[in-house]
Amino acid sequence: TIETETFTLNNPTKTGHTFKGWKLNGEGDAMMEVTIAQGSTGHLAYTATWQINKYTITFDSNGGSAVDPITQDYGTTVTAPDEPTRTGYDFAGWTPALPATMPAENITVTANWTVKTYTVSITGTGVTADNMNPKYGDDVVITIAEDEDRTLNTLTVNGEDVTAHVVDGQYTIHNVTGNVVVVATFNATKEFITLAQGVETFSCSQDLNFTGSELKAYIAAGYNKAESQVLLVRVYDVPAGTGLYLKGEAGVTYKIPYSTSQAYYVNMLKANLTASSIAKTSGDMSNFLLNKVDGEYGFFAPSETATLGAQKAYLQVPTSFMSGSEARAISIAFEDDGTTNISDFELFTNSNEHLYNLKGQRVEKAGRGLYIKNGKKITIK
Repeated sequence: TIETETFTLNNPTKTGHTFKGWKLNGEGDAMMEVTIAQGSTGHLAYTATWQINKYTITFDSNGGSAVDPITQDYGTTVTAPDEPTRTGYDFAGWTPALPATMPAENITVTANWTVKTYTVSITGTGVTADNMNPKYGDDVVITIAEDEDRTLNTLTVNGEDVTAHVVDGQYTIHNVTGNVVVVATFNATKEFITLAQGVETFSCSQDLNFTGSELKAYIAAGYNKAESQVLLVRVYDVPAGTGLYLKGEAGVTYKIPYSTSQAYYVNMLKANLTASSIAKTSGDMSNFLLNKVDGEYGFFAPSETATLGAQKAYLQVPTSFMSGSEARAISIAFEDDGTTNISDFELFTNSNEHLYNLKGQRVEKAGRGLYIKNGKKITIK
């Protein structure tokens, strides 16, 4: 029996739900307001009815690709959407963290990003970058060190030739968006020559200038039949493909500049630019290879054939010059040796009427001195 004054039931609350009314004894329509009158008698049982709420998670991609919002019932499992993408950045999660189940409120989560870091790889000595690990959007300055022994041939960045844009030895890569591959190639301005024993034959596919070098270069300009001796004459301006005899200090690397040669030599030393097999004879010519026997260097005939390395030279002498039995060895005399008598040697020139100096160079205007004409020495006074 309700003896108190008439009262109204307080409507309840429930997280994530909306109250939809009371049902008397759990039956009938739900009533949003229930009033108990004074004087009422009997047992009364009211049951609350509820509707689950839907909430929305909104995604702020913070500069990345759009992510659709999620709307679903409170308490249900939240499945993480595909991660957004952003050029130059790696996705680093959401703030606040994405809940495992739908909360009882609408929320917005914001994407976090970490800027990408890339690598710079360089092929080519003396080439450096001011930043080997640039971030997305950074600039990278490539610097090519000055080197008197070479010039830049090509500079490529990720396969693109940018050589024409190199200024004062530098090239700037703007707005890096990925890994950077730099490849520099160079043209040598000098030939690097190291003599293992201090003496060897040599040949080069480019013109050389030995002027001022302590490395001495010689051609074979004459032959003494009686003594089986070759005359080596020192030269400085050397055209490509010239067989040479070199004298220097063992183990020292000499840097001989490339040049544009105007010289021409009649030379019994034959260039061997690529490794090849040298036969004992070639037609009416006999071939000889440099060797050291009993402490003396000379040219010696191979037994049949011999392999000669690249950028070497071998001596080729007309077989008719061989005195008596077949010559097996040819000794060496140097024109710049004061004890050598040049008059004992037959000097070689082109078979025409032109004048040549003792180095085999053609002379257009001859002054006083000793010259070669038709293979004979003449003196102009």
